[in-house]
Amino acid sequence: MGKVISKSTLRAFLRLNKFSYKRIRKITSLKKNDAAFEFFKQELEHLKVMEDSGQIALFFYDEMGLSLEPCVSYGWQPVGKTKGVPAEKSANITTMGFLNRQNSFFGYQTTGSTNSELVIECFKKPF
Repeated sequence: MGKVISKSTLRAFLRLNKFSYKRIRKITSLKKNDAAFEFFKQELEHLKVMEDSGQIALFFYDEMGLSLEPCVSYGWQPVGKTKGVPAEKSANITTMGFLNRQNSFFGYQTTGSTNSELVIECFKKPF
């Protein structure tokens, strides 16, 4: 086009066309494999039938890592002034848990990162 458009004109144009300025979210649905999803859905149904007949004890496992160090990506600040959030270094806290369909929960917590040996030890502990 060869013309220079000011930031305020561009902002006004975008707002008129129902755009807003906000954080862009990460989504995983774009990577979904429908065939694999259906396969594992059927496998899960088979495992539920096995549990209902007393052949197995079915538990769902998940883990999460926490850090007490805040993550602040951006924010509005007056020009020439710096705002901050108090932060202290902390070790990562990892929580692992087993949950069954009867809502029995068994959780484990550790400081630092997890590895396969630690997860295997949690699997070996009696419920």
